[in-house]
Amino acid sequence: MAVASQWRAPDWKDVSVPRLQTDRAGPDAPATVSDPLRSWPLTGREQEFGYVTDLILEGRTVVIAGAPGVGKTRLAREVAERLADRGRPEESLHVEWIIGTAEGIPLTPFAHLLDHLPPSSGGPALSTPLALLRRTLRERSGGRPVLVVADDAHLLDDQSAALLLQLATTMTVLATVRTHHDAPAPVVSLWKEDRGIRLDLQPLTRAETADLLVSALGAPVTASTLDRLLVITRGNTLFLRELVVEGLRSGALRHASGRWSWEGPLRVSDRLSEVVGVHLGRLDDPHRTAAEIVALADPVAWSDLVAVATEDVVADLVERGVLEMVDEAGEPALRPSHPVVAEVLLSRLSPPRRRRLVRIAARSLASSGSLRHRLRRAAWFAELGWEFPIDELIAAARQCAMVAPDMARRLARRVADQGAASMAASVIAQIDMFSGRSDRAEEALAAFDPADLDAEDRTNLTVMRANNLAFGLRRPEAALDLIDELGVRSDWLDGQRVPMLVLAGRLTEARAVADRLLACPTATPADRMRARFGLVPTCALGGWLDEAIAVASAGLAGAAEVAGELPFAVGQLGTGLILTLHWSGRFDEADGFARLAYDQGVADDVPIQRGIGAFHLGVGSFWRGDLEAAEGWLAAAVADLRTADLGFLPSAVDHWRATNALLGRAAHVPEVDRRLPLYEIERLRLEATVAASDGACRQARTLARAAAERSETMSAPTYALFSWVDVARYGDPRAAAAALGRVGPLVGGRMATVLVDAVAALVHDDPSAKLEQSAALEALGLRLYAAEWAAAAATAARDGGRPQSARAATQRAGGLAATCGWPRTPMLGSLAELDLPTLTPREREVARLVASGLSNLEVADRLELSIRTVETHLQRVYTKFGIHCRKQLSEVLR
Repeated sequence: MAVASQWRAPDWKDVSVPRLQTDRAGPDAPATVSDPLRSWPLTGREQEFGYVTDLILEGRTVVIAGAPGVGKTRLAREVAERLADRGRPEESLHVEWIIGTAEGIPLTPFAHLLDHLPPSSGGPALSTPLALLRRTLRERSGGRPVLVVADDAHLLDDQSAALLLQLATTMTVLATVRTHHDAPAPVVSLWKEDRGIRLDLQPLTRAETADLLVSALGAPVTASTLDRLLVITRGNTLFLRELVVEGLRSGALRHASGRWSWEGPLRVSDRLSEVVGVHLGRLDDPHRTAAEIVALADPVAWSDLVAVATEDVVADLVERGVLEMVDEAGEPALRPSHPVVAEVLLSRLSPPRRRRLVRIAARSLASSGSLRHRLRRAAWFAELGWEFPIDELIAAARQCAMVAPDMARRLARRVADQGAASMAASVIAQIDMFSGRSDRAEEALAAFDPADLDAEDRTNLTVMRANNLAFGLRRPEAALDLIDELGVRSDWLDGQRVPMLVLAGRLTEARAVADRLLACPTATPADRMRARFGLVPTCALGGWLDEAIAVASAGLAGAAEVAGELPFAVGQLGTGLILTLHWSGRFDEADGFARLAYDQGVADDVPIQRGIGAFHLGVGSFWRGDLEAAEGWLAAAVADLRTADLGFLPSAVDHWRATNALLGRAAHVPEVDRRLPLYEIERLRLEATVAASDGACRQARTLARAAAERSETMSAPTYALFSWVDVARYGDPRAAAAALGRVGPLVGGRMATVLVDAVAALVHDDPSAKLEQSAALEALGLRLYAAEWAAAAATAARDGGRPQSARAATQRAGGLAATCGWPRTPMLGSLAELDLPTLTPREREVARLVASGLSNLEVADRLELSIRTVETHLQRVYTKFGIHCRKQLSEVLR
C-alpha cells in the first residue's frame, strides 16, 4: 500500500492567540491577557510584503512558495487586505479567493463563483467557464482591477489550474504553493517563461523569530527560550505559534524580570498534533512503524532501518518528506523531517505499541557503538525489563545522570534490582546533586553503615558523598576530611581530591597533587584527567595562563580515551579553558567554545549544559562591556541553572545583578548559597561593582581591596590583578599601581600587561597616555574599560587647560560608553561634569549621591563621614553651581 500524498496543513488562518502585555508596575508583575489578537503578528516578513505588494500593483502575477506553516497564506492575506483597502475606492483592488483542495473534483475551487452568476442582461450566451468567470468578476468588481488569490494552488485539479492560468492573461494572480510538491503544469506555468515571479519564502531567522515573539507577547523571551523554540520549530511560524499558545495555556511560558521564559520540556499541543497528524494518519502500518522507530531512536542508520522495513518503504518516507537523510559519523542515517514530526509520532504511541517498537529497536538497532546509542540501548533494556550487563548499566546511568536525569533514575532502579543497591544509591545521589537536591543526597548516602559494605563499595560511596559535599553543599573542607577518614591513599583518590582542594582555595596544595599525578607512571588516564580538571583553574588563577591553556588542550585531545569513566571530561575541561581564555583577553576563542556547549545543550534540551554555556557567553559579554547582551545571557543562565547546576549559579546570579546595576536597573535575583572559599574572591569583586554603580565608591574600593588581598593570600595573582584594577577604577589608582608592581609580573598574557600599563597611566596627569591606554584596552576587547580611560583622559585634559583635547576625549568616551549601554561607573560619571564648575573628588561623590535621592545622613553613612562634613561639601557644590536646593542639583547633574 502506498503512502498517501504529502501532508496538507489545515487552514489555520482564523486561529487567534492571546496578546499578553506585562503589568508595567514592576518587572516581576504577572502578565495579563488583553483582547485576543485577530491573527499572529506579521513580523519578519516586511521586506517580502513590500516586494509582493509592489509587484501586484505593477500587474505582475506572483507565486509564493514555501514549506507547510512557513507563512505563505498569511503573507498572501496581508497583501490582499492591503490592496483591497487603499483608502480611496478607485485605488483599491477587488479580491477574490479560491482554495485548492485534495478532493480533485473538477472546478470545485471556482464553484462559489460559477454557481452565483448575476442574471443575464441579454446578449450572446456564455458557455465556457472562462467566459462565465470573466463576466462574474467584472460584475462583482464594480469596475475595479481584479486580484485573484489562489491559496494552495498546488492542490488545484487540472481544469481549475488551466482556468487560473487563463485568468492570469487578463487579471492579476497571487498564488501560494508548497515546495517539494508536484503542482499541475498550468500552475507551474504561472512563474515559468517570464509569466510571473516566484518568491520562495524562507523560515524565520533567529532575529526575526525574536521580533515576532516580542510582538506577540509584549516582552522579549530569554536567549535559551528563543533558541529552544527555534530548535523545535526551525523558523516555522505555524509551529511557533502553536507552541506559544500551548505554553501560555499550560503555564510553561512564564513572565519574570521583564522576560518570558519556558520552564520544563517543550510539549506539542493537541491542536498542533492534529495539524501534523493529518498527514501522519494516512501512513499505512509498515510506513508508520518505520517512521515511529526513527522518531524513537533518532538518528537511525540507513542499514539498520532497511533491515526493519523494506528499502522501498524507507525511500518512500524520504520522498514524502516524513524522514530526511543525514550524515552520522560518515554513514547515511535517517531522522524525522522536523522535530515536531518526531514529537507528534511519539506522543501518539500507546503503551503497548511503544513497548513493541522498543523491543524491535532493542533487537535490531545495535550497530552503532556511539555513546548516544549505548545509552539508548541501556534505557530500552531497562524499559523492557531485560537483563543488561551490570557494569554497562551502571556506566550508562552515570553517563546520563546530568543530561537525562529521568532516564538515569530508571537505570539506577534496574541497577538496584540486579543487586547493586549501593551503586544505585550513588547514581541517584549524583542526580540529586546536579538537580539542586544535595541535602537529600547527603541524607541518603550518610544512612549507609560502612560496616555493611565491602571496601570497594565503601570507597565509592565515600567519594560520591565527598563530591556532593564539595560541589552540591559547598563544603569542600568537609569533603576532604571525609576522604582522609578512609585512611588510604591512592592515585584514584588523589585525582578526586584535586578539584576539591581548588574549591577550598588550597591552590598550592592542589597544584602539587596534580603535578604528582601527571608525572606518575602508575596513574591511569582517568586519574590524570581528574588532575587536569583541577590543574587548569589552578594554573589560570596562579598566573600561568598559557600553561593552563596547554593543560586543557592536552586533556581535550585525550578525552575520548576516558569517555567511559569520565563522560563529561570535555565539559569540565572546557569550562576551565573558557575562563582562562577570558582572563587572557582571548574573548572570541572563549565565545566559540561556549557557543558550542550552549548550542549542544539547546539541541539536546539539557538545561545544565545550556545554562553553563549561557553563563560563559554572559561573562564574556560582561568582560567586553556588551552589557545588554550580558544581561540576556545571564538571565537565561540563571533560569536554567536554578533547575540543574554544578556550582555556577552563584556566579551567574551575581554577574546578572552586577550587569543590571551597571545599566541602572534593579534585578530581582534569587537567593543562592555562596559558601565557597574560592568563590569569595569573585563575590567581593561583583559586590564592589554594584556598590560603585550606586555611587558608593569608598565601599567599592574596600570590597575590591579585600578581594585583592584575599587573592594574594590564596596564591591567585590573576584575580588579585583584576581586583587591584578595580581599586584604581573606583578612585585609588596610586595604591593599585603600587600593588600591581608586585602582582603584575606574576601574571602572564597580553591582558595582564595592558591592564598594568593602563593603571600606571591613571597615576599621571598626561591625557595622551590615558588615551593611548584607552586604545590598547579597546583593541583587547575591553570596551567599558576603554570608555573609562577615555573619560579619565578628558578630565585630565580639562584640568590641564586643554579644552580641544578634552572635547575629543569626551567624544571618544561617549561613543564607547554608548556601545556599552551607558553604564554607571565612577570614571564615566565624570563625563557629565566636564562642562560644569570644577568639583573635588569628594564633592563629586557627595553631589552624585544627593542627586540620586539620598539624605545627608544616608550620604554620611555611605561615605563614612560626619553629617556636618557632608553639609559643608554640599554647600560648596551649591556655591560652585550657583544653585540653592537638591532639586536644582539633580537637574544640573542630569
